This record gives sequence, structure tokens and C-alpha cells, in this order.
Amino acid sequence: MTLPADAPTAARQNEEMFHEATAHVTMEPAYTGPSPKEGYADTMHIRPTRQESPEFHVALRSVPGMRERNEDYVGFVAGTPEDRIAKGSVLAMADGMSGAAGGRVAAELTVRGFLEAYYGLPATLRPELAAGRALDTINRWLFRIGRTDASLREMAASFAALIIRAREAYIVSAGDVRVYHIHDGACQQINTDDFYPTTMGGVITNAPGLRESVTTEMRRVAIEKGDLFVLCTDGFYRGLSRSALREALFLSQTAPLPAQDLIDHAKERGSTDDITVAVMRILDVPPLDGPLIERVVAALPLMPPPSLGATVDGYRLERIAHDGHYSRLIVAEDTHEPPTTVLIKFPKPSVRRDENVRRGFMKEAWINSRVRHPQLVLSRPLGEPRQTQLYLVMPYFEGETLETMLQRSPLPWQRAKALLVTVAKAVYALNRVHIFHRDIKPANILLLRDGGLKLLDLGLAHTPGLPGDAPLGTPGTPGYMAPELLAGGLGDARSEVFALGVTLYRALSGGRMPYGLRGLVPLTHFRRDIPYELSLLIEKALSPGPDDRHQDALEFAFDLEQIPAQSALRRHPRTPLLTRNPLAFWQWSSALLLILLLALLAWRLP
Repeated sequence: MTLPADAPTAARQNEEMFHEATAHVTMEPAYTGPSPKEGYADTMHIRPTRQESPEFHVALRSVPGMRERNEDYVGFVAGTPEDRIAKGSVLAMADGMSGAAGGRVAAELTVRGFLEAYYGLPATLRPELAAGRALDTINRWLFRIGRTDASLREMAASFAALIIRAREAYIVSAGDVRVYHIHDGACQQINTDDFYPTTMGGVITNAPGLRESVTTEMRRVAIEKGDLFVLCTDGFYRGLSRSALREALFLSQTAPLPAQDLIDHAKERGSTDDITVAVMRILDVPPLDGPLIERVVAALPLMPPPSLGATVDGYRLERIAHDGHYSRLIVAEDTHEPPTTVLIKFPKPSVRRDENVRRGFMKEAWINSRVRHPQLVLSRPLGEPRQTQLYLVMPYFEGETLETMLQRSPLPWQRAKALLVTVAKAVYALNRVHIFHRDIKPANILLLRDGGLKLLDLGLAHTPGLPGDAPLGTPGTPGYMAPELLAGGLGDARSEVFALGVTLYRALSGGRMPYGLRGLVPLTHFRRDIPYELSLLIEKALSPGPDDRHQDALEFAFDLEQIPAQSALRRHPRTPLLTRNPLAFWQWSSALLLILLLALLAWRLP
């Protein structure tokens, strides 16, 4: 790192200490910042070169106040494509606290030193950990210079940095440089002012260089397309009322020159201090790709499901909706405003299954980022800032599973037909993007009170597009698995058709499975009121050979839709007794043979 030209000799002698603690790196673009006496303005549009990085626009503006020197400093590093994936892009701002040359030097050293130290640390460190270490290093350096060079006595600078990586923003601060986040119509100051008001104005209570150690405030927020972040020094916000400040920040969302407009707004209301504003507008965010989701899932502890009545990360757990072998679904209230009812899927960890559990949650999150369909349940993104353990949060829907309904009675064939057409189209939406559910069954079909339905549980899906998606054990529920899946295959669209056929069979037979000891039991054995064409369709879907079935779920749905209501009036061909009841056939055959044998013996006797 190169020190400012006006840095005193003592500071330059201490430069070696800084380089001993941080690795030197080359950054593109280079540091940016205002000259001591003049203002500074710049705008940048950062377009991702890879899918893993967000697209955003940055506007920087700094103007001096009444004093001779501008003691603010702002810096931005977009980073190389590799940097953006591992470390992100960084926007940093500092406000010097010394009235002499030290304030200006402290501000520039803090920003430039932090940027160089952050990018110099190993990419394996989490952004918040790397940022904390970088700021600690800068603080120690500034503190030592401020105690050894009289011209820079007690120099320090308020500081804040915004790190944008993938779908997350990390905020690092110490002092009174503020960071605002405007999201979905709401404006929030993310960090806290380290400022104590007094009758003479106030004092900064925590900042780099002020003491031998600095308390670093860390925040992490999820970012979405359209979000706006504003970094500003106290020259901008100190003279504005809360309502005037919010008004200015909201107007900046649509301003062509947002940073300049914010500064003009502050000057119109009498600000005479140095003013520095940086505005970052998120234009697009990357999809949740496999490596990113894998990092998020790996970082979340795998813990047993909590007890009812507990509150986890703001979710108050109320009742169990379903308790399965691998997970537990709990209805909960999200106490964050506005309060909403949600469904949370907690894993049931086991030493033997931990890898499977994590992979299942990772698959569901990855699929949710790529497929949108009205019959699929979309969970919230994994790794929200408040999330402290592994779970998935989904909307709560009133209803019951098809499995529960079948325990009461079989469905009318017209109702079963309509349901399976809808399910098949949802399955096809997955298959079309090479995602195969592999666990289609009545227990994973939720029938809503309003007449709709949802296809549940994508944890066992086969996702060829997700790196490292190698199967661990047999997927799905054996009774619904096609022969090729039972033989160890990965399955394809035709395997999904087999499971749809089993599900339709069970819906019509009152929950019975289609295969007996001697093979497929015709549906007409249980019901005589269904169309003959429907029986043939189910038998085709349940063919042992994949090539003999419908070739995908859409073909299955199409054929099912073609069966008209009047087909129920057609007479079924009489099923041979051998097929309907093999045991009775052989009993009658044996009795007949016995009678014939006795008659033959009686005829031959004299």
C-alpha cells in the first residue's frame, strides 16, 4: 500500500509494520477517493462475468465543507472475477476525526489499508471474519502512529464498509459513518452510531485509531434485485430530521445521479461539513448455485428438532404438522412484522445420515432457486441473517395429504383423474429442467382447502445439474419405485410415470397397492365403476419396462385428460377367473378334474 503524499515521516517508518500483518495484492480498479482540497465523483456499473456474482451500479460523491481540507475518504474495489466469488466487492468510507493533517491521513489509511488487508487475507475465511481481522490490523497501526508522531497525535477515523458477495451483503463499521438499506419500500439504518451526544455536540466513542482495540460491528443481510444501499458521513445526515432523511433516501431510488442529489439535499438544509455519499443499487442477483448453497448449508449447525413452545430465530413453534423418519414439519408463527404462519422443516440428524440430510436440504434450496410452478412449495432462501441452524421455512397451507384422505375412502374416479393430471403437470415442470422428484406418493401431495394442491418434499430429487449429486442409498419409497430404481438406477421421466401410476391406483382402490404376490392386481378387482380406458392407462404406466410406459409425465397427463366422463358407461371385458382369482381357478380346476377322474373310473369298472 502507498501512503498519501502528505503523510509524515513517522507514519512512513511504520509502514513496514502494516505490510508485516497484511499481504500485498493488486486490485482492479485501483483505490478511489477525494483529493484533500477538491471534491470527488465517480460512477461504475459492475456487470458479472460469471453467474455467481451480482450486478450493481455504484455512485460516489464527496465534497468539502467550510474547512480547507476534505477529511472524508471513500474507496471501492470491484475485484477480479475470482475475487468477487470468494471475497466480493467492497465499498468503504471513512471520516477523519483530527482537525489537523491527521484526520485526512487517518481516513485514507483506514479505507485503503482495510481494502488491501481484506483482499490479502485467505479466501477460505468468511467475509465477516476477514473484515474483522483487516480492521483490527488497521486499528493497531493507526493507534501506534498516533502515539509516536506528534503531528498525527491521536488520529482516528470513523469507518464503515459494505461487502457485496453473491446474494448477501456484509456491513462492517466502527464510528458514526452510516449504512442504510432500502428494501421493498422500507428504509433501515443497518449499523449503530458509536456516538455520545453532549451539549457541545457529541463525541465518537469507538473508531479505528481511537484506542488500542476497536469494537467492530458486523451485520449480514440478504440482497435482492432492486435493493439500494447508501453509505454516508455525518455531514450528510447530522442536520436532517428523521423524516427529511427518509424522504431523501427514498427519492434516491429513482434519481439519475443519486449521490449528487443526496448531497444537494443536505446542502439545501444548511450542512457546512464535508459530505461523502456512496449509493449502490443492486440490478440483479445470481441464482442460488450449488457451491453457494453448499457453503450456506455447511455453515449451519445440524441440530435435533426443538421442542414445541420454543422460539427459534424469531419463529415461535406451535404444533407438529408431520413427523417423518428424516425430518419434522412444525407449524410456527414468524414473530417478525408482519406476523405470519409458516411451516418449518427441521432435520432429524444422525451420525450415519448427516451427509444425506444436508444434501437433501441443499437440493430443495437449489431447486427452489430454479423452478417456479403453482403446485410446488417454494421455501425461503437458506442462510437468512437470523438463521442459526439448518432448517427450511415454507409458507403454511391449510389442507391434508392425499394419504390421509385415502384412509377414509377411495376417491371418485373423476376427482382422482383431475388430481393426478395436476400432479403430473407439476412433475413435468421439474422433469423439463432435468429434476426428477423420485418420491411421488400420496403422502407428498397436499390437498388444499381451496381445492388446489401442492407437491411436497424435493429432498430425494435427482438433480443432474447440481454438481456432486451422487445418490447415497436407495431413493424414494420402495412401493412407488420403478424396477430400474430398485435395481440401483438414477431414474428418469419414465420412472416418475411409474410412481404416478401407483399413486393413481391407490387413489382409486382406497389405498391398496397394485402388486400382489402374483403380479399386478387389476384395478377392476376392487372397482367396477371406472372406465376401461383408465384401467389400461394405469396398466401401461405400471409396465415393468420403461420403454413400455408413457415416456414422460406430460404424456401421462394428456392421455388421462382424454378419458371422457361417458367412458364410465362402457362395459368392461370380463376378466378371466385365472387373472381375477388364481387360487379359486385352480381349486375349481382340481375339483373338475377329480369329478372327471371318478366318472372315468366308474365307467371302466365292470
